[in-house]
Amino acid sequence: MEIEPRPGGFRKPLSTRDFILEYLREKGEEGEYIAELHRAYKKALTELALNGAVVPAYQGRGRKPTIPRVRKYAYPRYHNFQQQVWKLAQEGLIELSRIEPTEGLHGQFRGFKKPPERHYYRLKE
Repeated sequence: MEIEPRPGGFRKPLSTRDFILEYLREKGEEGEYIAELHRAYKKALTELALNGAVVPAYQGRGRKPTIPRVRKYAYPRYHNFQQQVWKLAQEGLIELSRIEPTEGLHGQFRGFKKPPERHYYRLKE
């Protein structure tokens, strides 16, 4: 199937919803937090773009192209990805497995009254 450009960018060959469910299935009981899911999704889209890249044909003028031209897919923003996880939780497909504080993980949270928490999700049994 050929990917066609759309007004808002290129259509993604990988559904966000399907990716989340498959990734959590691979992770098993321990689950994963939203930021890690988001990073893994962006990495999967990049790999798909690189695997589908083609080297343009040399036409005899100028420098010979050696690097494949890659059309990148637009990544969903973190907030949109977080909403998709929330929708899956509302549908009862995934559940919150645990909450861990981020205190001490990053220096960027120093001075916060209450540091943010990581919400881990897993497939519902």
